Amino acid sequence: MFKKSILFLLVAMSIMLASCAKEEPGEEATPMPEWDGNLEVGAESKPETDAEGNITIKTPAEFVWFAHSVNGTLNESGVYQSSLEKGSWSERINNPGRKDYAGKTVKLEMESDGINLNSKEWPMIGRAENVATDQNVGTSTPFKGTFDGNGKEIKNLTITKAKGKAIGLFGRAEAGALIKNVKLTGTILVEGTGHVAGILGEGIGESYHDTVNVDTTKLVRLANVSLQGIGEIKALANSTRSGGVAAFIVFGEVVFAHNTGIAINSADTSYTAGIVACVHGGVVKYAYNSANIKNTVGGAGTGGVTAHSRPYNSGTKNAKFTGKSPQETFNVFNKGPIDTQQARPYGGVIANHSMGNIVGSFNLGILEDNGRSDIGQIIGFAGAFGGSDTTDITIGKNYYLKTAGVQKAYGSTSGITASPATGEGVSDTLKPAADLNESAGSIEGPFKPTGGEIWRGVGSGNDVVFNTTVVREMTDRLYTAAK
Repeated sequence: MFKKSILFLLVAMSIMLASCAKEEPGEEATPMPEWDGNLEVGAESKPETDAEGNITIKTPAEFVWFAHSVNGTLNESGVYQSSLEKGSWSERINNPGRKDYAGKTVKLEMESDGINLNSKEWPMIGRAENVATDQNVGTSTPFKGTFDGNGKEIKNLTITKAKGKAIGLFGRAEAGALIKNVKLTGTILVEGTGHVAGILGEGIGESYHDTVNVDTTKLVRLANVSLQGIGEIKALANSTRSGGVAAFIVFGEVVFAHNTGIAINSADTSYTAGIVACVHGGVVKYAYNSANIKNTVGGAGTGGVTAHSRPYNSGTKNAKFTGKSPQETFNVFNKGPIDTQQARPYGGVIANHSMGNIVGSFNLGILEDNGRSDIGQIIGFAGAFGGSDTTDITIGKNYYLKTAGVQKAYGSTSGITASPATGEGVSDTLKPAADLNESAGSIEGPFKPTGGEIWRGVGSGNDVVFNTTVVREMTDRLYTAAK
């Protein structure tokens, strides 16, 4: 009996020891810091600054301080002044506490995966009094430096009470600005009257005509930027442009950009698109939209990727903004449905194409035929703008599906030879093609990575996405070389 008791005790102890001998749980992720909506930051919230004036942001308060410093709402001591919000534009522009960060880098470097803005009202980074036009860029407090999101999440962005007409995480950026590696996630709600977008309301660069070298101090650039989550970009009455990533880009480029899930809903706007509403002198490459786009009022055009691609004005149509072509839309695609009841031209990729080349692009989104002639799976309308002519417009090889609503690649293309002809590049299943599934190894110059493909799943209409590893590597190489 005694031996049995000892045996029972030993077995029980073994079980207990085994249960205690489980592996220690893995290291938990650092909690994402949450912003409480407080705008009243002071000098104690100033981010770490190196000898060259570059700053690193590690907390929500430091992020807000940075926004205030661009907007001109800090005093010389770095303390937020709410009175400046109601002051004149000249007061903020000439405020000694204001910085535009030209030539400087601002980087997110918190230990966690990012910052949770907690759906509190974001003050924006850079503002403009009125929307920029071809005649007037207006009064503004712009950002002109490099902002590196470092792949961190900026979660739950909300802007519903915007100050000014350039609306987004960044309201206004100007020549020399580079916004890269920015990832908006969670619930995104941005609305207002003006130029409305998720990441950048307005990017205003400067024209130049160097056909060999790229002068990055003249451009506004966005690279490796995305919207991932749920929510809405909503342009209210009397708006001009609305886009997922940016509303208005003048003399600049957008490369590696996508919008998945953030609907673009225009109640009254001229141009509406999933990525960039209007590009006036610039480049959009390697970008895609899979979110719904809705324009129930009409406006001047609605596009899956871009609404209007054109020169800034007739005097700049030959400017070589990136050292190669003056304007280009390359390797972009749309998967999101476009719902428009009264819109003027609309297209699966571009609504209104008035300058440069479009090639290697495709549409999988549904376009309903509302009886207009200027509706197409790739381009709604292609025609000369201002002092340009149809020789300034080229249409390369693009692709679309027979099963995606409207049965034509191009709507109205008077005087322009559109290739492929109707039927070519059209199928029930999208066919892989070299200019759609380009090998990263074939790309030369600063874009050149170590290998791999830009797109994953091309040929499988339901799953076409960026190869994010290659994209990040290519982006880093490009902009390291550009500096």
